[in-house]
Order: sequence, then C-alpha cells, then structure tokens
Amino acid sequence: TYLPERWDWLEEVSLSLIWVPVFRPAQLPISSNLTPLQGDPIPVVEDDVREASQETRDMFQQYMYDPIVNVVLPRFSLANSQLGLRIMARMIGTDFTLSYYRGFDDIPVMSRIDNVLDDDGEHLHTSVTMRYPRMQVLGFDINGQIEALGAMGFWFEGAVFWPERFPLTVSSELGPLTPEGPLVSEGTVIEGRPFFKWTLGFDHSIGEHV
Repeated sequence: TYLPERWDWLEEVSLSLIWVPVFRPAQLPISSNLTPLQGDPIPVVEDDVREASQETRDMFQQYMYDPIVNVVLPRFSLANSQLGLRIMARMIGTDFTLSYYRGFDDIPVMSRIDNVLDDDGEHLHTSVTMRYPRMQVLGFDINGQIEALGAMGFWFEGAVFWPERFPLTVSSELGPLTPEGPLVSEGTVIEGRPFFKWTLGFDHSIGEHV
C-alpha cells in the first residue's frame, strides 16, 4: 500500500471487505437436534415464564412423547446477507486491527415450541422451531513484541456484540385440559443488550525448541 512520506510512522495499512450472500450455518452432529428437548430449565430470561414452562413440561412426562425439531435458515435476500470489514495497520512494530461483522450467529436457538395432545389423550406431539439470531460485532486486536522482555509476544483482543432480541413462544393445546384454547406464553431467549468480551495473552520462546 502506497503511503506519503509524512506518514512514515505507519509501516503498512490494508482494508478487507467480505460479502457473503448465502448464510451457511455451523455443521452440528445429528444428536444436536435432541438438545432443545433435553434442556432443563427452559432457557428464557424471565423467571415466571421459565417456571411455568417447566411445570408444563413435567406434566407432559405422563404422555408418549413425539418430538420434531425444525431448523429454519434465514430467507435468501439482500437484507440477510453477511458483511465483514477489516482495517489493519502496522506501526511502531505493532499490528492494530479493527473489524466489523453483520450477520447471524451460526448456532440456532429455540424460537417456538408447539405441544399438541392427540384426541386419544395419550400421545403428545411436540414441534420445536429453531432459528438463527441476527447479530452485529465490532472488534479490535493488538499484537506485537516487548523487546525489553526478550521479544516476548503479546496480544489483546476484544469485541462488542449487539445481538437481536430473540423471543421464545410456547403453545400447548391439551384437549380437555385446555378447554378455552392453547396455553400460550412468551419469554426471551436472548436479550437485545450489547456485551463486551476480551482476552489478553503473552507468549515467549526459551531457546530454539521451547
């Protein structure tokens, strides 16, 4: 990258832009489909919704269970494409990077649970819908060497995450046990609050092989 002479303190700078039009989730084992059905307690933020859902689940233990898990991918559209941006600069012997990501978490979470009791009153059909939460991430990292400590390497990286609020709806239609219609409750799986994660590390070589 060409830089003017007055910027000689800036050794190198680069800009990277990545656009991914089609979302591809992480590859999970087949057994992961059973995970939403085994969670205890149900992963919602609100205590009252969690307790009520757990009481309903305990009541279901007397029925023959027929669970189905449906994982829904984001619809193909320009709004659902993923975008990544990175600016890297090297100065005074140290690398500085600033990055941004807009897209989806690649691990799905539960968005809806539908429980329907058969007319025979013995078989319970449960359908779990899982979706991928939308998110944005702004990150940075710094890495270099400390010459005064024998060229010890160091790195410091962190990121601010902005997840989209993600609700969970639970609907239970239990025939004579719910004569006025399905019992419906809604909780929050992911709060729409930003949070910060960081890590700091050092490394040093002692001799040629350690």
